[in-house]
Order: sequence, then C-alpha cells, then structure tokens
Amino acid sequence: MILLTPIRKESSDNTRKKIILSVGNLVYQKGFDTLIKTFKRVNGLHKDWELYIVSPIVDKKYYEMLRRMILKMGLNSYVKFLGYMSDELENEYNSASIFSLLSRHESFGIARCEAIVHGLPLVISEAGCSVQYKRCGSIVVPIEDFNAASITTIKLIENPSLRKEVSKKQVDCVMTWDEVAEELHRLIQNI
Repeated sequence: MILLTPIRKESSDNTRKKIILSVGNLVYQKGFDTLIKTFKRVNGLHKDWELYIVSPIVDKKYYEMLRRMILKMGLNSYVKFLGYMSDELENEYNSASIFSLLSRHESFGIARCEAIVHGLPLVISEAGCSVQYKRCGSIVVPIEDFNAASITTIKLIENPSLRKEVSKKQVDCVMTWDEVAEELHRLIQNI
C-alpha cells in the first residue's frame, strides 16, 4: 500500500500515554458506539487506559446518545470528547498509544493514515479500503464486532512489543511525497 505523506514521524515510547485515540466526524457511520462498547471491555481489565475522541459534533442526537451510553456504562471518567482540533491534533497523535476507528462505512479515511505516520498501531473495521491497511500490518476487524475489536485492543495494551511491531510494519508501508516523486522520475526515465 502507498500512503502519501509529507514526512514520516515516530514518537518514542516514553512520550506515549495509556490512551486509545479515535478521530473522525461524530456521526453514526463512524461507529463510535461500537468503539465505546469495545472500550467498556477494555476498561474492565485496564482501568488505567482512556479513550479520546477527537471529533466535531456533526450529529447532536448521536452525540447525546453516546453520552448517555458512556454514563450508563460508568465510563464518564475514562472517555473524553475533545471536539474539533486543528494544530493540537498532532499532539494527540503523538501522546496516544493505539488508534482505533470502527467505522460502518468509510472512504479512504485520512485519520488512519495520520495515525500510521505518527507511529500508532491501528485497530480498524473492514469498512472502506481496510484491506490495504491489513496488508501493511494494521489490525482489521469485522464491522460492528466489538468483541473482536476488544480482544485485539487488549492484546495491544498488554503487549507493548506487539504495538511496536504493528507500528513498524505500518510505517514501512508509507511513502513520502519525495519518494513518490523519485519513483515517478525513475519510471519516466525508463520509458
């Protein structure tokens, strides 16, 4: 898979916090309800982890439903809605340890690429072009399968070396714009 990025970035493990990060518009198709159900299972074993959701509130009814769900599950202290972020988003990518987006429908999904570039192992659903991400080592689970998502997320939490391994495989798939330009130049030279 080719992910086009300006540069590759990697954060050291000592700057990472016990945070699962998710980024996307707050709408039903992005599956944040599935992610919260997943996190409930994670939280049962790992109370020291948090879930941060970076998202503009696009669907207010869906947001209110998620807030009630979080409250009912006793996750109010563990799940944080950070709202829309621009420049600050890079800090969230660099602080988190895992990225998860369990969409029901997805296009290319730029947030997944951003997470890879920032060295985060991905737990994502099969929505969109996930097969490409799977080829690069990302963990891909069936849509709405919070059981599979929680099992794989817990494995990543409990195994820091697996997080590093998944992240490395993903980063190795990334091509920068300069590398793409060099490859195009090479191809043109051989015509």
